[in-house]
Amino acid sequence: MATFGDTSTNESGNAVYYGGYMYFSRTTYALSENGVASGMSAYMKGGASNQVVRLALYAADGTGGHPGTLKGCTEQLTLTSGDSSFAWKGGSFTASLTASNYWMGFWFGTTSQMISVAYPPAYSNSMPYFTLAYHATNSPGDLTGSLSAATGRALVYSTYTPGAFAGLIVTRP
Repeated sequence: MATFGDTSTNESGNAVYYGGYMYFSRTTYALSENGVASGMSAYMKGGASNQVVRLALYAADGTGGHPGTLKGCTEQLTLTSGDSSFAWKGGSFTASLTASNYWMGFWFGTTSQMISVAYPPAYSNSMPYFTLAYHATNSPGDLTGSLSAATGRALVYSTYTPGAFAGLIVTRP
C-alpha cells in the first residue's frame, strides 16, 4: 500500500468549513504510477455539533485542469462535537487510476454545522470550492465549470496499490 497527497501532521492552522459545498485542496496531487486507490483520509476535527463529510477524488481533467471526472468517493463520515483534537479521519472506495494529476475534495453535509480542516505551513486557510448540495449516499458525480479562486491547501491523502487494476481477473487455460 502506498500514498499520494500530503501525509504530514505539521499543520500551521485550521479553517472552518460549512456544508453545501465541495471544497478542494488548492493543488493537484501527482500520482507517478498506475494503481488502484482504496480510500482517502484527511486531518480534521469536529465542530460545536456533529457534522458529516465525504472525501472525494477527482481527475484533473476538467476545464483548465480543474476537477472533472469523479474517480472515487468515501462513505459518509461523522465528526462529532467530541472530536476536538485533530486526527486522520478516512473512508474507503475502489478506483483504478492512471499516472496523472488528481484533486482531493471534501464534501460537507449540514450547512449550519462546521468542521475544522488542518492546513500545512505556507498556505492559507481558504480552499477553492464548487457549490454542491450534499447527499449522504449518492455520488457527487462529475463536475463542470471552474473552482472558486482560493489558495488554501489541506492535509489530505489517498491510499493506493501500485501497478494494480480494479476488477482485473486473470485466468489461465
